[in-house]
Amino acid sequence: MLVHQFEEYAWPGGFPLISNMIVFNEIERSDRYILNQRQCFVSNVFLCYLCYLVPILFPQFIWLAAAQIFQGLWQIPAHGIVLNMRLKSVYNPGLFAAVFLQLPVAIVFIWYVLTFMPEAAGQLWWGIPGSLVLLGISFGLPILFMHDRDSKHPFEERELWGYKREYVAKVWEERKAAAAADPDSVPQGLFGKVKKAK
Repeated sequence: MLVHQFEEYAWPGGFPLISNMIVFNEIERSDRYILNQRQCFVSNVFLCYLCYLVPILFPQFIWLAAAQIFQGLWQIPAHGIVLNMRLKSVYNPGLFAAVFLQLPVAIVFIWYVLTFMPEAAGQLWWGIPGSLVLLGISFGLPILFMHDRDSKHPFEERELWGYKREYVAKVWEERKAAAAADPDSVPQGLFGKVKKAK
């Protein structure tokens, strides 16, 4: 997960702006809404690593580890499909770690449990709903309770820009210009649709 976070926020970086502006369609306060520094700190440091620590403290409960492993696997459709479609790209910050680290770790974990702990194999299934609960706790709840257009915790300039900087800047300027001309012409929200011209 540390490599995944480094890829998103440091090198090549740019995940905050890609997420806020390209995915969530925020053009006015993309430096702090929907994601902001405080929310990402709480999610990516405290809650995320707490979710890794608990299975280590209770190794007899395979489903706890499976939940954490499957939580990592959700990064593949998120980065490999959703973000790539929104960014119109074959890569985005976080995809490399998801495919080349989190996926292999998941495969080895599942193989190990099935091979050396067959009596616990049934617990793997509990990892699927468990992973959704962990995603909700780690990311969903902080976003729900900490999103704020007037947040005093915006991302710094160096944190906003990274991968596909020119493309992201171009889309941002186009959306701002379109919103100034016609507020209904830009997408609204995660699944927002562009209003067709009359």
